[in-house]
Amino acid sequence: MTLDGTRVSRATWAGDGKPRVSGRDFAAHEVRHAYDKEVRKQMAAGFVFLRAEADAVPGQLVLDCLAPGGGASDAFDLRPDGGEIAVGVTLKDAYGAEIHLIDVATGGRRLVHAEPVGAGRTFTVVHAVRYDADGTGLVYALNGETRRLDLESGATSVLAAYEQWKSASFNPYCVRPMWDDARRRLLVFDAGDMVRVLDADGSVRLEVRTKADTTECRAGALSPSGRLLALYRPSRGVVYRHSDAVHDATNEIEVWDVAAGRLAARVAVPAPLREKQLHEIGFDPTESLIVANPDPVQGPCALSIDTGELAWHFPDARQADHWGTCFTWAYGPSGGPLAIGRWHDDAVDLRDPATREPWPGTLERLERHRVKRIAFSRDGRLMAAGGDGGRLTLRKIAV
Repeated sequence: MTLDGTRVSRATWAGDGKPRVSGRDFAAHEVRHAYDKEVRKQMAAGFVFLRAEADAVPGQLVLDCLAPGGGASDAFDLRPDGGEIAVGVTLKDAYGAEIHLIDVATGGRRLVHAEPVGAGRTFTVVHAVRYDADGTGLVYALNGETRRLDLESGATSVLAAYEQWKSASFNPYCVRPMWDDARRRLLVFDAGDMVRVLDADGSVRLEVRTKADTTECRAGALSPSGRLLALYRPSRGVVYRHSDAVHDATNEIEVWDVAAGRLAARVAVPAPLREKQLHEIGFDPTESLIVANPDPVQGPCALSIDTGELAWHFPDARQADHWGTCFTWAYGPSGGPLAIGRWHDDAVDLRDPATREPWPGTLERLERHRVKRIAFSRDGRLMAAGGDGGRLTLRKIAV
């Protein structure tokens, strides 16, 4: 597929045969939509865009495809070596789920796990998929369960499990398992409102019970080194305006020292965010700031762990009294960029991690949807992005 001015063209060929080219002209205001619609149609049929990594310059696409089934593509992960993408697929009407692996070099995909239809459930959603350190296993979140899938044997094991409002107050759409940068420590959420940090072998490194009368745990994150744990603890009065909790104005982040097993700091959400809830939290590379995107999908911003003050944020370039739109964010390893998931033409926004000025270079921009997850390869040379439009993209970021 090519787009040249107002003409959309398609070339087809078999083997080493000569390409057959057909095309159609559109009005200027229609051509982009027509091109995107035709590309999506072909990708839904199994076609992918591929470019050899060696032939790509920083910013260019290496892979562009649709998640299997054409649904959302935010439950995915890039294997640490960058050679494969694992994506969790929630089937139509949430009646079953699958996990597929996509080979970066060929675009080929294979089904590695199918959740049995029914299995005592009427609603099944894959919320997250994460490779382990050597890429031989996946940790994935299915409803309130956190499981590990051995990719060689296909065997699964349960690492943590809860039912929302029955055995815990956690919301599986908000709290999800995650690793530290080296994937040596894993954060999970378990029955009894228990948050656990596990070593790679499954042994418990830290336990924090978050059950409380008027507050709940809405987000969590490990610092890059795995040394710190952050838990976002707002009042239900702040989140839901529940009548029994409106008197409680608690809106804070707890920071725990994992090795010492103690609470190291409480960071109160400052003005002008005090009456807003935070959607996603994490740490900057120095582990001195909590980074978050407040609802409704603004930011990101950073709060000092030491003082609780707002250290920086991203204003909206078009509206002085608004913050920028943000659905997710991620830091590249080893001084790589801060990548921000936005939408439309600026769906992935790369910034210098220290100055937050635009990262040098340009990206091929094709997502045109809300980018809700970004992942880097271990060496930072590749960046994958996915979101609610079902598109999965992989770009070369560094040589």
